[in-house]
Amino acid sequence: IIEKEKPDIIFVSQANLPKIQTNIPKIAFVWCPFYRNFGDNLLPKEKKLSERKRDSYVKEAPEDYILLANSEWTSNKIKEIWNCKSKVLYPPCDINKKVILPKEKKRMICTLSRFNKHKHLENALKIQKMLPGFELHMIGIVKRKEDKDYLKYLKKISNKKCFFHIDANLKKKNLILKQSKYALNL
Repeated sequence: IIEKEKPDIIFVSQANLPKIQTNIPKIAFVWCPFYRNFGDNLLPKEKKLSERKRDSYVKEAPEDYILLANSEWTSNKIKEIWNCKSKVLYPPCDINKKVILPKEKKRMICTLSRFNKHKHLENALKIQKMLPGFELHMIGIVKRKEDKDYLKYLKKISNKKCFFHIDANLKKKNLILKQSKYALNL
C-alpha cells in the first residue's frame, strides 16, 4: 500500500510501531511510554521507572521514527525511560471559544479521567473528607471490566455527596468544571 499510494508521511500510534523500509517520514504518537503493545498491560510494578527501558514494541521499532508526546510530562518520561527526544503535540481543544465562568463557584470538587485503579481516584474521596460540605463530582469513562470493578469499588466507599458522571457529554463536563471550586488532576 505504501509503495502504491506514496504517502507524504506515515503516522502510527504506539500500539503498533511497524518496521517499514522506506524513506518516508514516520511519526509515532506516544501517550504513555511505559505501556506494552496495545496499551493494556503495564510493566511490572516492581520495576523502578528508571529501570523501565524500551519495551518490545519499541526495541524492535526502527530508529527513524519521530516521537510525538501528548504532554510535557510524557515527553520527559520518554527521555527518562527510553533516552529519546520527542516533540509535544497537545490534544486538540477549541481555544477560540469564549468561556463564561460563574461569579461564584459552588462547593464542588471534580475529577476528569478514566475510572481506572491506576488513577487512584480514592484519593479524591480522602480530599473531599478534608473539605466538609463539599460535593465530589467524578467525571469519566469505563473501558474494560476491571474499570467497571474499580468504579463499583469507588461507589461502595463513597458518600452521599459523591456523584459519578460516566460517559458525560461535553456540555455536562464543562458545566461541572465551570461550577467546581477545585479540579483534581489524579
